[in-house]
Amino acid sequence: MVNKVILIGNLGQDPEAPRKTNSGLSVLDISIATTRKRGGESQTDWHTVTCFGQTADNVHKFLQKGRQVYIEGRLQYDSWTDEKSGQKRKKAKIVADNVTFLSRQNTEGASSGGYSGGGSYNKAAAMPDFSGDQNQGGDEDIPF
Repeated sequence: MVNKVILIGNLGQDPEAPRKTNSGLSVLDISIATTRKRGGESQTDWHTVTCFGQTADNVHKFLQKGRQVYIEGRLQYDSWTDEKSGQKRKKAKIVADNVTFLSRQNTEGASSGGYSGGGSYNKAAAMPDFSGDQNQGGDEDIPF
């Protein structure tokens, strides 16, 4: 079975400070807008994306409203009972496995359009350490 979501969109607001779980893990929800064309009209969909750990910390530190991001993750449904009405509620969200920053921040703090090869933050892998001795091979090490 497969549960995979891929989005490219823009942040709808500045990320708030991550909250912490009992074990100290950072958790951050962001809102992403995606736009699609339908019959000559543009329609915008809003998605809630939940980030964990270092990804949450980096999203909070480096992203602002309007920045374009690439999100890979899985769809998850949260269910709860509304305290006031007693009704069952359900909300879809994306749990991010990978967040890649696509647009670059300009000097005024806003984003510029287009892809800039921005940073990528992945919950499954740490960022590489370029400070030590590593293989300094040239293009001949690339398998294509």
